[in-house]
Amino acid sequence: MQGPEPDVVPMPEPSAVPMPGPLPEPGVVQGLMLEPGAVPVQRLMPGPGPGPGPEQPETDSGRLGGEIPASEILPAQRSEAGVGPLSRKPRAWETEAWSPHRVLRPQDRISLATWAATRLGMVVLAWMAAWVFEAAPAVPGPWLARWDRWDEGIFLSIAQRWYFAPGTDPRHVAFFPGFPVAVWVMHLVVWNWVAAGLVVSAVAGAVAMVALGRLAAREVAAPESPEARQAAANATLFFALAPAAVFLAAGYSESLFAAFAFSAWAAARRDRWALAVVLAAGASTVRVNGLFLAAAIVVEFLLAGPTRRRWRQAPLLLVPAVPVAAYVLYLHRDTGDWMAWQHAQAAGWFRTFQSPKAAWDQTWRAAFGATQAGHTAWVFQLELVAVVVGLALTALLLFKRRWPEALYVALSLLALGTTTWFMSVPRAMLLWWPLWTMLGAWAVKHPMVRTLYVCCVAPVMAGVALLFLSGQWAG
Repeated sequence: MQGPEPDVVPMPEPSAVPMPGPLPEPGVVQGLMLEPGAVPVQRLMPGPGPGPGPEQPETDSGRLGGEIPASEILPAQRSEAGVGPLSRKPRAWETEAWSPHRVLRPQDRISLATWAATRLGMVVLAWMAAWVFEAAPAVPGPWLARWDRWDEGIFLSIAQRWYFAPGTDPRHVAFFPGFPVAVWVMHLVVWNWVAAGLVVSAVAGAVAMVALGRLAAREVAAPESPEARQAAANATLFFALAPAAVFLAAGYSESLFAAFAFSAWAAARRDRWALAVVLAAGASTVRVNGLFLAAAIVVEFLLAGPTRRRWRQAPLLLVPAVPVAAYVLYLHRDTGDWMAWQHAQAAGWFRTFQSPKAAWDQTWRAAFGATQAGHTAWVFQLELVAVVVGLALTALLLFKRRWPEALYVALSLLALGTTTWFMSVPRAMLLWWPLWTMLGAWAVKHPMVRTLYVCCVAPVMAGVALLFLSGQWAG
């Protein structure tokens, strides 16, 4: 009995059918790409036919085409090649989710190269300071001594003896423990305490540069475009040449805080809230500005919308406050003073509350009233300029409706602008990532911005660095 006729599939006209290339051998798929750098190897595979047959060599080409067994085709290639399931689990480097280039993006390598080049520039400035400002006909002291200045000595004292050891200065509690702890850990492998502080700043600064470059790349329309790479290059160069950039190289806490803060904000912008608050908590162990960062993350979370956040994640927003609360409790246990940190700031650095106008007037007199030495008056002039930049940046962020970043910068200005006089505002300006990312994106559209910045700001950075490295920064 004759069965049903099979379905007849109409064939296209011969002119519409592309001519195939050479057919592959049985069990082999041609033209598939292997990982770059693979070395051609010879394998033995079954010959044609259903049963055992003579063995034939099989070649895996390196970069272009070649033949590989069907059992080793990647999952993404399997359906396209028309072969059956894999006979083994694919290796990590054979999956589409992994690539050695995904660890560091193109803009990351640019950021790290910029950081390395500017660190070399700091070495040159330290060499200049050792000789140019040496009045006596003598050989300058050790190179590392150039960096053991002011706050670095306090950080190293805390790292070696903690806060309340006999003979320690009670005003040291004005400095949070995050950076001294990092120096103590680094000293386990770096023999010199000053060198350990420099290494911590160098490593943390590299992390901050990568995070800042990624934030700057998001300022342009296409994050993977050449414009994004240029924005990252601009922003990181501007950051590394900022007027107070010497404090990113010295054993100060700016680099470590920037590494935590910039990375935390990058995580928040990607809706990775748990990671963002953990990194913000790390920033809170380094400087009280971590609370300003936490406030910005809270606003970003509230404005994110239901597609970017879940309300059950809201308790995580309290995590950055934990290190500050723990430090306050620790100081109260040993001093009996809930305001020990603030009182140490007032005793050591005259940071008492004043109105912004009173602080401006006092700083103006120090800058232009002929009451200070010339180089000290110039430093106070930089404080005034930094405050003006901060006010303009806050206004611009508000105009652009970038509320979280505006809050972060405004809180920093409020904390430093309501004391006896403006102090450390150029150092705080280093930590205003919106300034660098927006400048970087602006310079993509207007390349002259980059030229003007390098020509006008880099000399200021060199002047500040020479003052610091020669021991004249604070009079």
